[in-house]
Amino acid sequence: MKTKSLFLVAAAAMTMASCSQNEIVETNPDTNRAIGFGVYTGTQTKGLVTDNSLTDGATANGLKVAGKGFGILAYQTSGNYSTSGAKGLFMDNVQTTWTPGAPSGSWGYSPTKFWPTNTTDKISFFAYAPFNAGATTGTPTGANKIKVTNATATEDPLLEFTLQDNQKDMVDLVVSGVKDQQSTTAGGKVTFAFKHALTRVAMHAKTSVATNAETKVYITGIKLKHTKKLAQKATFDMNDATWELPATTPGSDYLAAEYAIAATSANGVLKLANPAWKGYTTPAVEINSTVANLFTDDQYLFFIPIDGTTGTGAADDVVAAISYDIVSLPSSGATTAVASSFTKEVDLGANVFAQGKAYKFTFTITLNAITVDVSDFDWDAETNKPVTVN
Repeated sequence: MKTKSLFLVAAAAMTMASCSQNEIVETNPDTNRAIGFGVYTGTQTKGLVTDNSLTDGATANGLKVAGKGFGILAYQTSGNYSTSGAKGLFMDNVQTTWTPGAPSGSWGYSPTKFWPTNTTDKISFFAYAPFNAGATTGTPTGANKIKVTNATATEDPLLEFTLQDNQKDMVDLVVSGVKDQQSTTAGGKVTFAFKHALTRVAMHAKTSVATNAETKVYITGIKLKHTKKLAQKATFDMNDATWELPATTPGSDYLAAEYAIAATSANGVLKLANPAWKGYTTPAVEINSTVANLFTDDQYLFFIPIDGTTGTGAADDVVAAISYDIVSLPSSGATTAVASSFTKEVDLGANVFAQGKAYKFTFTITLNAITVDVSDFDWDAETNKPVTVN
C-alpha cells in the first residue's frame, strides 16, 4: 500500500459515418462456426456497482440479471484492427444476455454470428454495460444516458455518456475490448474482461473521540467544490479506453461549481434523517467514534474521471465543504439541546478521481479539526491517504 499525506489548515450519432464501398470490408461469415461469448469481471447500475452476478439492485447490478446483460459492437477487418483502417460492421449494439442452466448457463444473443473462413479476416469486439437498446440513435438516452457511435474508416467506436440527474440512479459504466480474434485463436469463444470506466466515491465519517449522552455530532450536508473539473458528460473511445472531456469554455457540460450531495429524500445518496433528539430536528447523519457510512448502504457516486484518466493534478482541484452541527445540552438534565453549526472545507488531494479507481473519503471531526482519510483502490486493493485539517 502507498501512503500520501497532505495537511491543510482550517478553523475546526447511432449514425455511422458514410464510407465509400471500397472502404468497407465485406462480411462473409462461415455458417458452421458460431461465435460464443464469456464474461470475466473481478469487480463488484443505479448508484450500485456492476458485477458478473445475478444480483438485481440490492447490493449490486449484475450482468446476469434477466433482461440486462451487455451490448456489443464488432468489426471485421482484413488483418489487424486499426483506427485508420477499413472496418466492416459485424455487430451493431447487439444485446447479450445470460441464460441460467445446468451445470453453468451461457451467454446468448441474436442473430447468431459466425467466424469468417479465411485466414486473414479478423473480428474485433467492443462491449459495454449497462446495455441501452436506444444507444445508437440521437443523444445519450434512456435511464443509462448512453449513446454509441460505430467506427468508421478513420475513427474508433465511441460511447457518449452523461451522468444521471438523480444521484441514486448513477451508473457504474463498464467496458471491454477484445481485438483481432479468429476462430482458431479464440477457440470459438470471446471472453470479455470488463473494467470500470468511471471513478467511484464513497463517504464515511467519525468523531475523534466518543460522544456522550450530553453531546452529539451530526453531518448536515456535503458539497464538492471545483472549477470545471467534474464533467457532466464526455465521450469514451472504446478502442484505446480514454475519455475526451468537454470544452471548458463555456463549460456548460460540467457539474455545478458547488455540487451538493443530495439527500435520499431528494433522490440522492446522503442518508439524512430527523434525529429528534432533545428538540434538535435538522435532517442529518449522526456520527460518533465508530466510522459510519454517510451514504445509503451499497450506494456510491460515480463520476467521469478528472483529466480523462489520471485524476486531479492539484490537491485543491476538488474541495469538500462539510457542514455539521455539534449539539449539546447546556446543563445536566436539560431537555432542549443547543446546536453550534460549522462548515469546513478540505482539499481532497492530488491524484484522486482517476479512471477505474474507487475512493472512500473518511472524515474525522473533532472540536478543533476535521481529518480526512482517503482510501483509493482498484475496486479491490486499497490504498490509504490521510488528509488533516487543523
